[in-house]
Amino acid sequence: MKKLFLLFVFIVTFSNVFAQRQEVVEIVGINTAFLNSSHSSSPLIKGTAPIMSINFGVIDNFNYGNFAIRTGLVFTGKGGTYNENSIPKNLRIYYFEAPADFIYQEHKGKDGIFFGAGPYFSAGFGGKLYVGDPKKAYTDDLNLYKKAPLFRTGDIGAEGIIGYKLKSGCVLDLNYNEGFANILTNKANSNDTKSLMNRSFGVSVGYPF
Repeated sequence: MKKLFLLFVFIVTFSNVFAQRQEVVEIVGINTAFLNSSHSSSPLIKGTAPIMSINFGVIDNFNYGNFAIRTGLVFTGKGGTYNENSIPKNLRIYYFEAPADFIYQEHKGKDGIFFGAGPYFSAGFGGKLYVGDPKKAYTDDLNLYKKAPLFRTGDIGAEGIIGYKLKSGCVLDLNYNEGFANILTNKANSNDTKSLMNRSFGVSVGYPF
């Protein structure tokens, strides 16, 4: 993960030095988030279902003709509902997320369709775990930085994105995120039989500034 993070830093630095034109956009949108659990390796976790959450942040586009590198910092909510040992649970984790997408765009960064993909890196800072019947559930405020947390502070994955940019500079985009890391810590997964990974679909609108 450290090597990939250093690669991300290199990409951002390279973008600043060689970009023909930089665009900064504020975005806001909604996510449909859910948890991916491999039933073969996670027999105790099943019945996952999505939750709704939000995303907002700032995105930088570094343009190179018909291509661009898209980076930034986004607040996003992820998680989902699942059953563990027949006990229903609802997990909501909040992250600061940094994407590094390689984009192809029509009309060299002006109005038109754009699409691309790339890695993302996330740092979690809190959330809630609802346990039991939702109408009678008790909650556990997740301090991801406490001595023995149940969920990891970091996540890493890949993002695919497609969108449309207007002549005004406003954008509308759809994205899909696929997490690669098991977000359960050793405390929650001492026998190494459980796996939970983030997935999400999102839609965002952006405004230049």
